[in-house]
Amino acid sequence: MKGLKWLNEDLKREEISIKEESASVSLLIDKLKVKKKVVVTGRDVRFQISVEVDAILWELMHPKKLKDVQNAAEETMRNEIKQTFLEGIKTNTDVYRLSEEVYRNHLKTWQAVEKNGKVPLTEESLQSISVKIKLIHGGEQRKRPTLHSQQSR
Repeated sequence: MKGLKWLNEDLKREEISIKEESASVSLLIDKLKVKKKVVVTGRDVRFQISVEVDAILWELMHPKKLKDVQNAAEETMRNEIKQTFLEGIKTNTDVYRLSEEVYRNHLKTWQAVEKNGKVPLTEESLQSISVKIKLIHGGEQRKRPTLHSQQSR
């Protein structure tokens, strides 16, 4: 359920770690903005999720381009959001409360498609996930790694 935290607007700060073959990077996520958009085509209901965050470069084990760090973190968040959604479908759970979005903003559509008080969800229900990370601070981390391995000492 890692993806659930990325859609919780009450989140104040959270760390995200990216582990790759050559490097380990940690970012401190701050100022989360989430948008859930309902796309209705006839009786077909799909969702677009958009997440925007500010991030501080927290730990950098090896020199790495900031754009690569940003892209890897965005991909990690996108994957966590999607995996959590898919796990919810397996247990017939609307983990992101997408049915509520339809109910509040498209009542007639909700009335037409709801079953047992919620919109039936499938893997195709999640049309897109957009994640945008803005690196707002990195200080010295931009120039050199923050932690050195024992071998480099």
